[in-house]
Amino acid sequence: MDGAVVYISEKVLKSLETGVQKSAAGINGFLTGFWLEKGLHITGFRVSLDPSHLQFEQEFDKTSNFLAAGIRVIGMFFKVTQADVPLVICDVCKAVLPSNSILRECLDHDWILVFAVGESSETSSFYWYSYEQQGLCQVQTKVASTDGTVDSLMTYRVQGLLSFGFEDADHPGERLKRIQSEIQNLKDLLRSPAAVFRATGSNNFIYNRQPSDWPNVNGCANWPAKRLLEYSVDAEGKEQRQHQTKESKGLSLVDISMAIQLTGKVAADNSISCVPVIHHDHKSFHFVSVRLPIDVLAVSDSNLPLHQLPRVFAEGIGRNLDSMVECLCTFSKDGKYATPIPHHFHLREFDQTVTAAYPVGFPETDLKSVRESLHRQFLVPLSRPIFRRSNAVTFAKDPTFHGRLLDVHLGLMPSGVNNGRCFVVRGHYAYYHYMQDGVDDNGWGCAYRSLQTLASWFHIQGYTEKPILTHNEIQQCLVSVGDKEASFVGSRKWIGSVEVGYVLDEIYGVSCKTLHVTSGAEMGTKARELANHFETQETPIMIGGGVLAHTILGVDWNESTGDCKFLILDPHYTGSENLKVIQDKGWCGWKNVDFWDKTAYYNMCMPQRPTEF
Repeated sequence: MDGAVVYISEKVLKSLETGVQKSAAGINGFLTGFWLEKGLHITGFRVSLDPSHLQFEQEFDKTSNFLAAGIRVIGMFFKVTQADVPLVICDVCKAVLPSNSILRECLDHDWILVFAVGESSETSSFYWYSYEQQGLCQVQTKVASTDGTVDSLMTYRVQGLLSFGFEDADHPGERLKRIQSEIQNLKDLLRSPAAVFRATGSNNFIYNRQPSDWPNVNGCANWPAKRLLEYSVDAEGKEQRQHQTKESKGLSLVDISMAIQLTGKVAADNSISCVPVIHHDHKSFHFVSVRLPIDVLAVSDSNLPLHQLPRVFAEGIGRNLDSMVECLCTFSKDGKYATPIPHHFHLREFDQTVTAAYPVGFPETDLKSVRESLHRQFLVPLSRPIFRRSNAVTFAKDPTFHGRLLDVHLGLMPSGVNNGRCFVVRGHYAYYHYMQDGVDDNGWGCAYRSLQTLASWFHIQGYTEKPILTHNEIQQCLVSVGDKEASFVGSRKWIGSVEVGYVLDEIYGVSCKTLHVTSGAEMGTKARELANHFETQETPIMIGGGVLAHTILGVDWNESTGDCKFLILDPHYTGSENLKVIQDKGWCGWKNVDFWDKTAYYNMCMPQRPTEF
C-alpha cells in the first residue's frame, strides 16, 4: 500500500476516538468509506455487537446494510491500552481476520485498514494489515474533509416497489428460510438485464446490460453519470438540456426510479425455459404477500459510466431488502406481517447517513430498544432523539412543515460582528407568523406564533408526537392549568413568556428557564447566557417585551469586545411563504442591540431540551 493516503474528517476522527475512549475495554467495530484515485476516505464507523467476533460475517453484513451503496466496510478499529500496540493489533488481526475472511473478499486486495484507538489522540494510530504477511505498517493519514476529489461524487436516491409471496410456516427458522429464498430471487432479478432504472424528470433509461446491448441512444451507455444532471423533461414530455451553473456543481442528488421489464426478449431470456408441470397439493395454508417500498441512497464518482450504475443500485437495493427482512421477522407475529419502511438518518456529529427499516403501525415506544441499539452502534449519545422516524432526512427541494417554511435563517449573510463566534439553534423548526391557517391574529397573536415555532422544534426533533396547538387550544390549556379565567378562551388577548412556559410544560413536558432584563439596552449583557443556551440546549427562545414578542434563533458574540448581534425570527410577518421576501425584508435576520426597546423590560422563555432518545 505504498503511497496510499487515508483521509478522515476531523469530525469523524473526534467522534470515533471520543466514543471509543469512553467505552468499555474490548470495544471494536468497522470503519466505513470508499476508495478514490488519490486514497481511502473514511466516512464513518459502526460498533460491533459481537466483540468476540464469533459472528464476524453477520456483523459485517449488518454494517453494510446501514450504508449507502458505494460506501462499504474498509477496515476495523480496536480499543487498545497496552504499550506494545503494533504487536497487540497484529495478534488481534490474526485471530479476527483469517485468510479467507469475507472482508478480504470484499476489498479485493491483501491489505485492510486498522485503527488502534489509544487512551488519547497521541497514542492512536492507523495501520495497514497484510493478510499475506500477517504484519502491520503505519499509514499516512490526512485529517481533512476531502482531498478535492470527493467534490466529484454524486448521490442518488433510488425508489420503487417490490413484492414477493411465500407459504407461511409455524417454525420461525423455516419461515425465515422461505423469506430469504424469495428475497434472493428478487436480488437475482435486480442483477439481471431485466432491471431498468430511470432518472426522474428525464427520458434517460439506465439499463443493466453491456453497452453493446443498450438500445441505440447515441452511445449514452458510456456517458459519465454527471450527464444525468444536464437533462430534464419539459411539460410536453420532450427532453431538454439544462444550463448548469457553477454553483450547481459538486455533490448532487439524483432521483432514480426502478422497474422490472416483464415483456420482450430480455424478460424471456431471464425466465425459466422449461415445459410447465402442474402439481396439485390439496391442503389449507396461509399465503403471505409482502410489499416492500424500496428507498435506497447510493453514491458514485460523477465520471462513472452510466452502464456501471445499475451494479451500484442493485447493491443498495440488496442491502435495503436484507434490512427490511430483519424488520419483517422482528415485528411480525401471529400470522400478521408488518410492512417495513426504510428511513435515512443523518448523524450530524460526523456527517454519516444511516439507513434503518422500521415497521408501519408501531408507536415509537415499541421501537425504543431498536433505537437504543442504534445509538450504541454509532456512538451517539442517548441524551437526544436521533433515530426517531421524525428525525429522518427530508428530501424535498423546499421542505415544509404542514405548509410552513423550515429553517428560514439558513442562507442569510453573516452578521458582521468582527471576530465574533456564532451560536445558533440546531435542528429544524417551522416559521409560524401572523395570518396563517386563516386566523387573523394581526396585532395580538405574536407570542402565540412564537410558541408554535418553539413547539415545532420539539415536534420535528422527535421529542413529542403531540401536534402544534392552535390559538384556541393554547388558551384552553392556560385555563386548564388555572392561569386564566374561562372567558379567556376565544378572546384576542395577548400572552407572554410566562404563559409560553406554562404551555410547553403542560402539553409537551418541556421545562423552561427565564432570563430577565429591565431594559432592552441591557440585552447586550446577556450575550454570554444566550450563547451558552444555544451551545447546550440548542432550542429557539421566545422573548416578550412591551407589546411585542419575537423568537431568538441565535447570537453572534465577540467575547473580548462584547459586540454582539441577535438572530431574530419575527412572527409579525403577514405575507405568503416566500423565503426571499422573508430574508430580504428582515423578517428573519441579524439585529443589533438597538433593535430592542430601551424603555421596555423583557422576559426570555428558554426551553430546556429533555434528556431522552
